[in-house]
Amino acid sequence: MNKILELYDAEVRANPVATAGLSVIRDEHIVRLEGAFNYICSWTFPEDATEQVVSEQAEYFRERGESLMWRVYSHDKPGNLEDCLKREGFAASPSGTLIVLDVGAWEHSPCEHDIRRVETPEMLRDYLAVAAAAFGDEDDGKFEYFSKLLSNPKFALFTGYSDEEPVVSGRLEIPANSSFGQLFGGGVCPKNRGKGFYRALVGARVALARERGLKYLSTEARETSRPILEKLGFVTLAKETTWVLSS
Repeated sequence: MNKILELYDAEVRANPVATAGLSVIRDEHIVRLEGAFNYICSWTFPEDATEQVVSEQAEYFRERGESLMWRVYSHDKPGNLEDCLKREGFAASPSGTLIVLDVGAWEHSPCEHDIRRVETPEMLRDYLAVAAAAFGDEDDGKFEYFSKLLSNPKFALFTGYSDEEPVVSGRLEIPANSSFGQLFGGGVCPKNRGKGFYRALVGARVALARERGLKYLSTEARETSRPILEKLGFVTLAKETTWVLSS
């Protein structure tokens, strides 16, 4: 697993995807995304520079009146990073788990559930309706944001239906020159849980990942979804905590 984790750090974290409304910023110590949200994903600095770097990043976004996310994994260094984030005013979100699936090892039988690639505004509204039912997500500009990405080959939304009613949704992002596809937002409407829709959604994204030549699928799993994904063949790479500096 250590080799896969090293590959993930190099290919995903150090080379993030800049989708619509985001830019990749690289400075002496930090790789981050700026725009629709601000997120530090990779860094290289020694322990004796941690306090200064954290302070500089916090000051930059405070002056802009914007929030900032800084995701720290259990294997990350320097060891004093989280203490410095806390002192600077960052608050820790609930921990998650980075888990990964070997696409070539997926052996689940084809599922008869109706999973479709989102291609039209009507299908996008179905996708967002499921997200609202599954997670309580409000639109908050998501329709406009995702609309711009429907034709992007590095980005795929999926919605599953039961008798033409949307019941499951999730997305797949495919970074350039990467072995990893990234899964986000997999959710099932409460009344349709336990019927195989979640597994079917994963299977649809595995199929596209194979078509694109990806080796792995990765996701940051909540504790509610981690056991389900582990049963489907995902394995743990690292624990993570996202630290948030509010605007």
